[in-house]
Amino acid sequence: GSVDVVAGAYEHTLRMQAKGQDIRAVIELLRFPSIVIGVRKDLAGRIKSAADFKGLKIGVTAPGSSTFITAQHAMVKAGLRPNDASFIG
Repeated sequence: GSVDVVAGAYEHTLRMQAKGQDIRAVIELLRFPSIVIGVRKDLAGRIKSAADFKGLKIGVTAPGSSTFITAQHAMVKAGLRPNDASFIG
């Protein structure tokens, strides 16, 4: 109840609804998610997909953030478990 309108990641709408708060998205600012997963230059030859994330340290905005969820989602889609990598905020 501290704000009337917010700009943020769409997944926040889903999270708040799951917690019983009546939050609704009224404007989608982008056509596609705008999160990019980048790899250090010295690892670029070894890491070709999220399936290669196992055992790595992945930097994210914060645990539970959109970047965290996107990285975990990519890993699960590639056949890994969400805890197969370490996440650093």
